[in-house]
Amino acid sequence: MRTIIGLLPKRAGSIEVLGVDQARGEPQEARGVGRRWGILFQQGALFSSLTARQNVQFPMRENLHLSDRLLDELATAKLEMSASPPTTATSFRRAVGGMTKRVALARALALIRRSVFLDEPTSGLDPIAAGRL
Repeated sequence: MRTIIGLLPKRAGSIEVLGVDQARGEPQEARGVGRRWGILFQQGALFSSLTARQNVQFPMRENLHLSDRLLDELATAKLEMSASPPTTATSFRRAVGGMTKRVALARALALIRRSVFLDEPTSGLDPIAAGRL
């Protein structure tokens, strides 16, 4: 997965995502494809200095021009989709604890995605949460 998303160099072969060869295509085109996927890392990879809501809003702030009110509404909806309790939204990463994976999933789904890459999405989740995911 890290090679597909460009964090590690490929050793051989080719990587084609959504019809674009990631090595041979134009860099701008490859970046455009990268904006159309979400990523859920095994450990969540949340920003520790941001609340759960702000973590979910991060890709929206980077790629969209929305009002703060709409950002809040969308982040709340994505957190609800990931089965995060309402109190999670204002918590920082260290206080989120076992909800880290759920918040990270909400962030991966923050934008409309064509694909979502999941790195061991159910590891560390209780059986009920794993079943929901």
